[in-house]
Amino acid sequence: MLGGLAMENTLTLEHVPPGCFPDWLFGHLREQVLDPTLPTLLVIHSSDAARAELLSRLEGAGIGPVDRSRHHTLESLRKSLHADLRLPRLLPSDAAGSRLLHAECEMGAREGYFPSLHASAEHHWGEGRTRALARLCQAFDVEDVRSWDGPGIDGFRKRLVRMGKAMNGVHPLISRRTLIDALGTSESMPFTLVGIAGIVLMDQMPTLPRSDRRLLLALLAWRSIHQLCQHGDAPIGNHRLGLHGAILEDVQPSVADWVPAHDVWTPEPLAQSVHRLLVPKGGLGIDASLEVLRDWVGSAPADASVLIIDPGASERAESWRRGLIEIGLRPARAAAPLKAAPAIHWLAETASIGLGPEAWSMERLRGLGSQRSLRFTEEWLQVEPHPEHADWVPEMDADRLEGLARAWHILGGHGALERWLRALASPPRPAPWENPGEAAMRAECTQWWLLCLISRLAPLLTPAERVLLEESNHRLGCASGAELPLPPMPSNCSAWLNEITAHIDWSEMLTDAGALQRLFEAHGSLRRARTVLSHRNASTGRGWVEELVGLIEDMQAPPVTEAGDRVRILSPEEALGTSADLILLTHLTNTGWNLRAERLPWLDEEERTRLDLSRPDAPLRAARHALHHLLHAGGDILLIDATGLDDDVQPAAPLAEWLAETEGADSADGVEPPPYLVGWDTAASDRTRGHHLSWRPARIEMVVESGHARAEVHLSGRSVRDDRQRAGLALRDARTPGSPPLRPESVSIPLDAALMQDRLRRQPTIGPLTMDLHDRFVGVADLRIVPTGSGAAGEVKPRDAPSWPVLGGKVGRTHLLANDPRPLAPSATHLPVYDDRQGCTDEATAPRPRWSASRLQRWQACPRQGWLDRRLGASRAETQEEDLDARIRGDLIHGALGAVFEQALGLPDGHVRSVEGATSLANLGEAREVLFAHILDHLGRRAPWLEREDATAAQRRHDLIGLDRETWLAWLASPRPMTPTGRLGKLLLAELELHNAIPISMEWALDGIEIPHPDGRSIRMTGFIDRVDVVQLPGYGGQQTTVAPLDWSQESDWKPSRLVLIRDIKSVDGPKREAIGARHRKALFDELQLGLYARAWEIAHPGDLVIGAGISEVGADTVHSLEVSAVFAAALAEHGVGDLTDFIQCTHRLPSEGPEPVSDPFRAWMQERLTTALDIAEAADAGRVHATPSEGVCTWCRVKEACGLAPIVGGDRSWS
Repeated sequence: MLGGLAMENTLTLEHVPPGCFPDWLFGHLREQVLDPTLPTLLVIHSSDAARAELLSRLEGAGIGPVDRSRHHTLESLRKSLHADLRLPRLLPSDAAGSRLLHAECEMGAREGYFPSLHASAEHHWGEGRTRALARLCQAFDVEDVRSWDGPGIDGFRKRLVRMGKAMNGVHPLISRRTLIDALGTSESMPFTLVGIAGIVLMDQMPTLPRSDRRLLLALLAWRSIHQLCQHGDAPIGNHRLGLHGAILEDVQPSVADWVPAHDVWTPEPLAQSVHRLLVPKGGLGIDASLEVLRDWVGSAPADASVLIIDPGASERAESWRRGLIEIGLRPARAAAPLKAAPAIHWLAETASIGLGPEAWSMERLRGLGSQRSLRFTEEWLQVEPHPEHADWVPEMDADRLEGLARAWHILGGHGALERWLRALASPPRPAPWENPGEAAMRAECTQWWLLCLISRLAPLLTPAERVLLEESNHRLGCASGAELPLPPMPSNCSAWLNEITAHIDWSEMLTDAGALQRLFEAHGSLRRARTVLSHRNASTGRGWVEELVGLIEDMQAPPVTEAGDRVRILSPEEALGTSADLILLTHLTNTGWNLRAERLPWLDEEERTRLDLSRPDAPLRAARHALHHLLHAGGDILLIDATGLDDDVQPAAPLAEWLAETEGADSADGVEPPPYLVGWDTAASDRTRGHHLSWRPARIEMVVESGHARAEVHLSGRSVRDDRQRAGLALRDARTPGSPPLRPESVSIPLDAALMQDRLRRQPTIGPLTMDLHDRFVGVADLRIVPTGSGAAGEVKPRDAPSWPVLGGKVGRTHLLANDPRPLAPSATHLPVYDDRQGCTDEATAPRPRWSASRLQRWQACPRQGWLDRRLGASRAETQEEDLDARIRGDLIHGALGAVFEQALGLPDGHVRSVEGATSLANLGEAREVLFAHILDHLGRRAPWLEREDATAAQRRHDLIGLDRETWLAWLASPRPMTPTGRLGKLLLAELELHNAIPISMEWALDGIEIPHPDGRSIRMTGFIDRVDVVQLPGYGGQQTTVAPLDWSQESDWKPSRLVLIRDIKSVDGPKREAIGARHRKALFDELQLGLYARAWEIAHPGDLVIGAGISEVGADTVHSLEVSAVFAAALAEHGVGDLTDFIQCTHRLPSEGPEPVSDPFRAWMQERLTTALDIAEAADAGRVHATPSEGVCTWCRVKEACGLAPIVGGDRSWS
């Protein structure tokens, strides 16, 4: 029937004014509802929005029910004709349909349907090829191209036909050609056309596809068609430019007899009620539109409508919705992706935890264990109680996961799950401040949680991962040793999904229940369809998971039935045929309005030209047509435009063409705003062709008071956010805010940085400084607390200063050394709110019963850091880095030395051995190769990740033991003595130089020991002393049973039983020659640990006298630095106990002494460190939480984002 047209049916054309639905046609459509005897017209509307608008107008006219089947768009007409011709159902084109299509193409590739694209059946057929073929086939179907036989398209169509036959349907990608062919052979009139006088085709895009043209021309066999086309204002070239609507055939304008009588419009240029509203920069379209609507809503009639035109409406839908709701307008809710529902996201994350390069990573596991969006019943993981502890439940502890990820260097990816199971099965090692029982519970509950999760996920895992649960040692509790009960493994993935459904706590999932049900139903339909199509249905493993996750990625959330108010948000193309009382045009820029033609796969420019496909000018012609319509479609039209004032923003081509022909007023007074915008500002530039309305989000005004001028920022916006920001600016400028602050106590927070900068600038710097200036300091960055390698500078050393302690300062070019002035206690600012927030009132009390040296160090460095990090736990979440964590490297070094001491000296960690008969490692006589084998054995047990092939393992293996992977694996297979190499080898060689330092304890626990101070105060300490040595000197070794006096000196009557050295082992990078010993000096003067540990050992071991303390720096070389008492310095000089230092000799004295002290500086240093610790603890307990920023502290601070002061001292750079 396509070859010729029936004589009685005609195709006619009429030009209509742009922008509005013809009144004569609306009148007839209204009357045909009231009077059934009138000729009935079938209207094909320009767009879905235009159809909905017209139907709404008819239903609002109070004429009764409207026959919606007489109102179509081209898409709905195709569906109606498809049903009329009794064609097989249209297969769904949803997410499940996309997954089925890809599976069908996979099968076709294996069967050789795409020989030019897929030569080998064994190769993988990617989803990208399926999408490319689908896009090409759709373009051919839309443009009715049937003559191209390029790569893959014939085989693709055959697969589509096969799918249709198997599922008793027609695939949407070939539905148009199927419908046109069926119309061409149909001998009976489609039911849709029965009972109508003719078809009225409303204005269509000039790029109307060929398939739609052929479809409409086919309908002429049964009914006449009258086209109502927008003409365009161009004197010539309306068709070429796209201003004219689509024309099915080149006919002269005329009106058929069956068309209701009316006055025919003669094309002529029409006036436009367009106001250009200039904004100063791009990105303000939504804000400016909302400000316009605030004024419009108050004056507009109750039934007035708004049309917002935004080419990116779908991407900005939620931003528009939030803003409109705030001003009392509620648009219809746009469709959202299914994965936006939190429960769906976590379901996908649970299913895919074993996929990808981040499979089983610490961050993903921590997220799964912490999320509260996807709720399960208790039986999901725990089917039986714990065999020994009924109150233990499978539950993740984030700290346990993070600690193991560091210690075992577990990164996501292949093999990560096995490493997790081995790590979680290892015995818990509680920190000094942790309760051992609680630590054991958290460790085993975390292990149990992961085992239960793996059991539930078993069918989704790889075969190698499923086998891991069969290893009984993985199922033994790391603390109790009991076999942990696990839930049953689902038999396959479908059973897993059923288990998920059964164990979801639906009472807690009301918000996302609809999304979950929609997913489960779609997945079930997909699986059934795959069975019908004989597709390979994966029942376990990666394929099944990828199918589920792909379905989630493609699906839309359930539609929300929510009628919108009088406002619509559409793209220009979607709005063709619509109208409104107010139209707002926004984001019509070259970056906001995409006018690039679609690139079709496998078609070059010559081929596209031959087939007349994807013409480069097609999007521009359609855009011109849509804009031309919209510029005439409203009572008031406002163009929100940044292109006139912002040189970085360029208009889209259709807008640029319109702007080139449009001029503004000659002056600001000549601008005529709509009534609701009277009083708004105007603006002009060399790009605006005159003056126009304008809106700026803020303006700056100069205010003069008492002879002083200042700039004030005034916001123009009227949103809740703007009101709050305006109130904040008023408070900042000492003006009365329009609304009270949410928390009045916080109004000074924005002033913190400026106030701190001012106080830092005012700190004294010219020395020598004394302690009477202590309250002037808010930071110590300008003080030199740690001496250089050459010792304290200046002629008069701190120990001999007129008053002690000293604050140093700068004398000429010399920086004098300061005794550690912390904790700082800055004087109050007398701003009550600010002082209260810093804890200056001393009213808050939160006593802590025990302290560790590391916790004290946080508070010492910066009280605010100690408060936020250690007291509130507000530090950033830890992430796992590719490189080995420095803390774990330190643990390995500690453990390696401990393993040597245990194996060679019989000294296990935590024990204190008698000095009788004891000897040093150097004097033991054991071969160094044998001793190094003990280190390698320990490393093999504690660092299994060294066996890996990745770059991190190779680098750290070389650093620690100097071996390549082959040599290391060979040693593990056959342990034997080996020459010491690497960092740990250097550590062993340096240990063999300590002939007269006899180790008596490693990792000795303080365990809450109370350390008293001579002033009556005391502090309880936890922690571990890395190493304790004894030195034997002539004249010492009695039977003293009392604790050494803190002010002991050589003249004291108290005689020690043993002389003790305290060492702390630190892993360092390098160091360079000039940096050797720097870590030792920092520990002596900037940290508290050595001094506190020295005194704690003396308290716990009456009769012992600590005569030296220092840092063993383990880097490229190991240096055992040791600060010793002046009393014993000469005796130990050549005694083989380490590299002696004497920095303290000129820095410390007892507080009671004058400029000629006689005390032992080492004992005075111990007392000063204890005093500082007590002062810090008291200040923390009293709530002194002021910040003491410095670049060194802030750079490495884990709470600097919460604090906000790091930028003022240069500490805001990132670190890893």
